[in-house]
Order: sequence, then C-alpha cells, then structure tokens
Amino acid sequence: MKNELKHVSYLDGWRGMAILIVLASHFIPTLHQFGSLGVGVFFVLSGYLMSNLLFIKRVALPYFFIRRASRILPAFFAFLLAMVVYANLIQPIKYSPSVIEITSTLTFLGTYIPSEVNIWAQNWPIGHIWSLNVEEHSYIWLALGVLATGGARIKSHVLVFLLLSVAVTIFFLYIYRMWPPGGASKWELRSECASIGLLAAAAYRVFLHFGFFRLKSIVPRWAPLLALLTAVIAYSSIAPAYIAQVAGPLLLAFAVNHLDDTYVWFRELLSHQILTWFGICSYSLYLWQQPYYLAFSAHTISSAVFAFLLALLTGAASYYLLENPLRLRLNSKWAPIKR
Repeated sequence: MKNELKHVSYLDGWRGMAILIVLASHFIPTLHQFGSLGVGVFFVLSGYLMSNLLFIKRVALPYFFIRRASRILPAFFAFLLAMVVYANLIQPIKYSPSVIEITSTLTFLGTYIPSEVNIWAQNWPIGHIWSLNVEEHSYIWLALGVLATGGARIKSHVLVFLLLSVAVTIFFLYIYRMWPPGGASKWELRSECASIGLLAAAAYRVFLHFGFFRLKSIVPRWAPLLALLTAVIAYSSIAPAYIAQVAGPLLLAFAVNHLDDTYVWFRELLSHQILTWFGICSYSLYLWQQPYYLAFSAHTISSAVFAFLLALLTGAASYYLLENPLRLRLNSKWAPIKR
C-alpha cells in the first residue's frame, strides 16, 4: 500500500494555497469574503484524494479510517480541550460550553445540535469546526458508497453513486433556499449542502480515471487556471450566493482534477517550499488560528500581523509537537490492524 502514501508536492502546495487564503481572509479584513474560497479549495482536494484512495486504489475501509483518525483526532482533541479552558478562564468574555455543545463538537455534529446555538455565535472559538464536520461526514458517506457499489469494483455503479451524491447536494441547496430547515446555524454549513465541491471532485476524479470519455486529452492547459480564476470571481461578492454555492465548487473540482494537465510553471509554483510547508502544516494551522482571529476581530489583539504570527507559531508547534509525532506513532502501532 505504498502508492497511497506518496506525497505530490503541488497537491501540498494546493493545500498551502487554501490555508493562506483562509488566513488572509481572517487577518486582512478587506479579504474577509474569500474565506469560503479557501475552505472550498480544501474541500475539492479532499474529494480528489479520498476518491483516489477509496474508489481507484480501493484501500480497505479499516485502513482508510485508521489513517483519517490518526491524522485528525489527536490535534483536534487537544484543541478542543484547550478551547474549553480558554473559554472558561482566558477569553475576555468568559463562557462555559454546555455538555451538549462539547459533545456535538466532539462528534462533528455542531452544525445540527444543539439547535438553539449557532456554531458561528463566537461564544468560544470553535466556529471553524463546521468544515471539519463536512469532511468527516463526507468520509463516512464515501465509505458507504464503497459498500453500496460492491467494494467499488463496478465502475459504472461508482460513478452513478457519486453523481447522484452531487445531485443531492444541489437539490438541498435549492430546497433549503426556499424552505430553510430549523436550527440556529446557517443551513449553508450543513454537510448535505456544503459537501458539493468535495463530492464533485470525487466524482470527476473517478470519471477521468475510468476513461468514460477522453477528456484529459482534449482539455487545454489554460482551462484549469481559467476555472480557478472564475471560481475566485464566483466566491467573491460580485456573484450572487446561489451561483457561488454551486458554480464555485464545481469550478474548483475541475481545476484540481486537471492540475496534471496545466502549465508546468503553475505546478512548480504550487511546489514551492513555502507553499508546501503551509500545506503540510495546514490542518494544525487551521485549527489553532481561530482564537487569534476572534481576538483580532474583537480588538483584543490590535495588530493583524501579531495575531497572524501567533497563529502561525501555535499551528507550527501543534504540527511538529503533536499532530505529526502522534500520527506516526499511531500509524506504527496500528500497522498490524491495517495489514
């Protein structure tokens, strides 16, 4: 199972681009509108990679979930514990999260329960966990797709499952716009809506790999860059929300799937060591930037540069001291289970 562990530098750089967009949107107020673009860039890469593991390489589901858990959970548990302490004792307006809030955050259900608390209420710094909820729910859904398609052995069944999944997200985006569901959190943050880019990238990855049509041979080198640029416009305030929510993720899904086909200079740019470093550390950076972002927004920290540097140092420390060592140790410990 060595192939699925291989790192591709420009994909790390794509992830680095995503976290830099998120950080810029948080610490440069004039760019705040592009936060959803950064998350969208994250989502399509996850869909691309996860479909590659589950439907193309067909790795075993226990192996898949062990690797997801070893990477995500240790740093996440440490972050959540730190934020409970921070909210109770350190932040300017003290807040004691309820048991149900902590439980829903731990189980990645914070955008659904408790129904009377908005995950973006900023009572404590866990509003960004909504995107982790979407990713975890999508992993489970894709794993169910493996089971539903007979272990991903029947190519046409896999593609139908993924295309139907994308159609369902578009359906919910349409239905919720007319008949919003209950709950305090925005319906746009729910997994059945926000997973559109992740699922679209997964479906398109399978579509291209299985060669239903020879698109890779006819897509011009400029097309992925044009799709990326158009996605930036779609996510900006220029485009209506209903366009950004559908067109933006679909354009990003196209772009990430055709990075192999675009200009060499663009892949080399994404492979730059600065971008790849941000990509490698992106999960820890994303987790720990939130309290500094809220402190900067509330003017508790007056300097954007200082807030950004604190976020950078804390995220890097989390990666090198917690996330990566524990991931390697847990993967080594669970190696017999994987085999």
